[in-house]
Amino acid sequence: MIYIVKKHEPRELTEYRESESSTGVRPTYDSMSSDLHEYVLSKLVEEQGGLCAYCMCRIPETDKKTGSTLKCTIEHIEPQSLTRGTENLKKELEYSNFLAVCSGNENRGALCCDKSRGNKKLFLTPLNPECNHLIQYSLSGKIQAAETIPDKEDRKELDYELNDILNLNDGKDLKAKRKSALDGMLSVLQKQHKDQDVEECRRKLRELETPRGQKVEYVGILIFWLKKHIQHLESRG
Repeated sequence: MIYIVKKHEPRELTEYRESESSTGVRPTYDSMSSDLHEYVLSKLVEEQGGLCAYCMCRIPETDKKTGSTLKCTIEHIEPQSLTRGTENLKKELEYSNFLAVCSGNENRGALCCDKSRGNKKLFLTPLNPECNHLIQYSLSGKIQAAETIPDKEDRKELDYELNDILNLNDGKDLKAKRKSALDGMLSVLQKQHKDQDVEECRRKLRELETPRGQKVEYVGILIFWLKKHIQHLESRG
């Protein structure tokens, strides 16, 4: 999970949300046309660099056993069950309340991401600008609350969300996949003798943080390691 910068809401979604005045029918998420749903989803995937907002796998996913495509979905940050029948009803159709997420490992084993989350509220979401500073990774690929979080109860709450609510360590062998991504980057840097070159590490960090196209799968652990490694190189002078 890393910070996601939301872009402008698609005009078509705005028009649909405001269509009640002309049609007399209240628009809902469930009654959205499949064409509009797929268009909005494509915009979400694009702004997220082609990665699931939570586990950061490539979306849409490809089933390695069958070669079939696993459908990604739209996630409501503030669950629909908590907005229906309230003054926040319009959040059901607000782009600022949407994320694109993976299949959640549905029907394939331990659930993760939104399929594991259900309707539970989250302490931390990818739209929080502090997201990158509140999460850390181990060399084994484990994601956890950052040790720099001063409040122990906040760290405990965030670890609970990452492990028990979103299941971002055990679901889909995510720890192993993040470790593989990190090992791959380190192998390239070391092979080119650039892992001790602070300027090359900074260049790689910029490349990962501001990609021209799609983001690298599981990029969160790569960014975390590079920042920590750069600090280490700089401390050595």
